[in-house]
Amino acid sequence: MRRVLLSLGLGLMLLGQGAMAAVNNRPTASCGGFPRADNGPHDYTVVRDHRLHVVEEHHFTPNIESLISGNSSAFVSVEISFVLRAFPNHHRALMSIIRLGEKQKTDNPKGSQYSIPCWLERAVHFAPHDRITRMIYAGWLGKKGKLDDAVKQLEAAERLAEGNAFSLYNIGLVYLELGLFEPALAKAHQAQALGFNRTGLADSLKAAGKWREPPPPAEPASASAESSSEPASSSASAPS
Repeated sequence: MRRVLLSLGLGLMLLGQGAMAAVNNRPTASCGGFPRADNGPHDYTVVRDHRLHVVEEHHFTPNIESLISGNSSAFVSVEISFVLRAFPNHHRALMSIIRLGEKQKTDNPKGSQYSIPCWLERAVHFAPHDRITRMIYAGWLGKKGKLDDAVKQLEAAERLAEGNAFSLYNIGLVYLELGLFEPALAKAHQAQALGFNRTGLADSLKAAGKWREPPPPAEPASASAESSSEPASSSASAPS
């Protein structure tokens, strides 16, 4: 899971994301709403200006992200809660609250305003267009044994990826972490076909004995038709 999250984090720096749908500000069923305030809520894939910088400077320092110590609170979960109220789909904050839950061996970290599944549900509900949030959610669901729900999130992420090779590669990594080798292989092939040259996913599939080379591209139908209509070779025997 950590390898996947690190790769996703790199994807944020390299690619970024544009908004693909309007932000949904309706409240979730049991995880609170999104009341407007001076500090948000904002879409992390859209708002990257001083509003984000102020929140991160005070409530998402390197020590907080690394789960070492808080800044304005003794609990890092309080700081992360502030970030996720202001930016419900803040990818790195979501990854931090997941790691905190793993560290404390609970889905309800001490001091956190909501449970981890609530934070993830809020993120997807607030920004349904955000494919990276869906990958993060899928990874968490898979670790909880909820494979069907995880696959639904990954399928949604793939639709949102719209053929983006790096996203397909990352989706493949999540499938790999879930032990779903066939869809992981399919994503590796798709990413390769789009010119993505990173080999980590393929190497992991090879190590697991699950790698197959992609099939050769199908011959275009027009070429097949032309081939079948070619005249016989001059070296063929003439009819007697």
